[in-house]
Amino acid sequence: MTAPTNEITYVRPAVIDVQKNGMQNLVSPAATFTGLAAIDAMPLEEYRTRFNNEPGFKEKVDALESARKVSPKQYR
Repeated sequence: MTAPTNEITYVRPAVIDVQKNGMQNLVSPAATFTGLAAIDAMPLEEYRTRFNNEPGFKEKVDALESARKVSPKQYR
């Protein structure tokens, strides 16, 4: 059995720390997550917005969560 969908994607932007002297330090690079990892990495406010406004998002989340309940190790 394969994961029902990895269509949920979340792109976490890079975090850059700008010091007083103008130097910039990369705190964490940009990263792209799919499936359950996207849901876990997504900030709550974005999750709420997508859940309430993006067509099909709730169904995708439900399918991924159902698959996680069936076989947790298989979908990590």
